[in-house]
Amino acid sequence: MTAERAVNLYDLMDSAYDVPLIDVNPRRNPVLKAEIAAENNRRRLVGHKPRLKLPVITNAVRLNAPTHA
Repeated sequence: MTAERAVNLYDLMDSAYDVPLIDVNPRRNPVLKAEIAAENNRRRLVGHKPRLKLPVITNAVRLNAPTHA
């Protein structure tokens, strides 16, 4: 592998850090809370469907779930 290709691969790996993995929590920031609400209204106006939320499965549910042997 040439040095130029190696640099390009490092650039590709570094670009993954630019994506936020955790959503922002607007709990204590009223300005941010208002901005998120306005963004949701704008999305609704243009017909954007909200993304489906997956059910949260806790460790207690996993532990008590029946096993199929």
